[in-house]
Amino acid sequence: MELTEAVQRILRHGRLILAMVLVFLSLPFLLGSNSDASYVASARAYFGTDATTAEESEAMVDTAKAIVTSQAEIETALQRERIDRDPTRVVDEIDVESVGGSGVLVVSVTDSDPVVASALANGMAQQLVSSRHDLLIGPMEDRLADLESGLDLVNAEIDRITEATGEQGADIDQLRFQLDVALSRQSDIQSQRDTLSQAIDATPSPELLDQATPPSHPQSSGLAADLAVAGLLGLILGVALAAVIEALRPSIVSGDALAHVLGAPLLGRIPNPSDRSADVDDSDDLVSLQLGLAASSARLDVVHLTRVGPDVDLDGLAGRLRAAVPHVAVELVGSERPDAPRPGPRSNRARHGLVVVAPEVLQRDALSGLEHLLAITQWPLVGIIAYPGPLWTHYHLRDDIRSLWTRFRTGLGSKVGGRRRADARSTATPGTWAPSGPEVES
Repeated sequence: MELTEAVQRILRHGRLILAMVLVFLSLPFLLGSNSDASYVASARAYFGTDATTAEESEAMVDTAKAIVTSQAEIETALQRERIDRDPTRVVDEIDVESVGGSGVLVVSVTDSDPVVASALANGMAQQLVSSRHDLLIGPMEDRLADLESGLDLVNAEIDRITEATGEQGADIDQLRFQLDVALSRQSDIQSQRDTLSQAIDATPSPELLDQATPPSHPQSSGLAADLAVAGLLGLILGVALAAVIEALRPSIVSGDALAHVLGAPLLGRIPNPSDRSADVDDSDDLVSLQLGLAASSARLDVVHLTRVGPDVDLDGLAGRLRAAVPHVAVELVGSERPDAPRPGPRSNRARHGLVVVAPEVLQRDALSGLEHLLAITQWPLVGIIAYPGPLWTHYHLRDDIRSLWTRFRTGLGSKVGGRRRADARSTATPGTWAPSGPEVES
């Protein structure tokens, strides 16, 4: 099957495809995305450490997000900024992203009020800085404070011992021993304090880099992107359904394909016989010429026209062909004229043939009655005359759905499907014709 024919067969179901696209396009509106304008404010904060790998960056973002989305942190920020919002809903409006491989994080907050969005972004960023400071530097500062307190106590002890050495009757040896111990402790604490101070100074301190400002424009609602995705999904589903229908109930979409299916030549194309306003053009001359050649080649005396597909009036076509091919009687099946030419002296019996007049777009099962007609009459199939058939005109969704449902039940071996098949075999309704000639791949 050629690509052009496959596309034409799919486009025959254009109404179905268009309906699926429209249905999916309506979903963004039916699902009710929030139509209120929303504003996004962002504040930048330094996390205190730089990420050297993607895993470290992801872990840093996860840690920061766990901090700013904590219920306690959100409540604290709302109270400090005096913002009246539900903490459980604010959680879904907070986002944290990293800036490259640096330790800079962007805290974003979405809200319907730009002022609230910026205030809450600054509050959450400040909470992140404070929480990170408490986790990273807080223990060292607490230890430094303990060392300072211990150093003050040792200094006070040294002052007391120094004063006691000047008193009368003091045990100088004992006081000197106590003074040596105190000085040793003082030196040890000072050493620990200096080392810890250097460690604190060398540790990057989390800080708020850029405060958020109230955004002047609301963020994009994303409706255009949603519509594009929905339309694409609808198109894909519509084409898929059309392909399934064509696989189960194939159609013919061109005169050449119809000729290939029937195993007979295409004599030509004419305007739609049902269109009374269509002018007779050069196509009639070509059809008459090829019909005359085909009838002469098959030694036919009478050619019968029969329609396949829509009910159209063939009287006008038969009249034009009679005038153009005088040596062959052109009749309609079942309506031979009394004044029709009789067989000549060359034979005691007229030789009859059949010409099919069909639209270029029709269902394969529309050919079912032609098999019985050929079997009854034993006439040779001379050729095919095709006329335009709009792709969408012959589309019947109800028939396609009924056919799909019947095939589904048959595949499951339902009793209803079995009874229908039995009834169909017992009636005289023609079945689907599978001609002996070459088939069009479906």
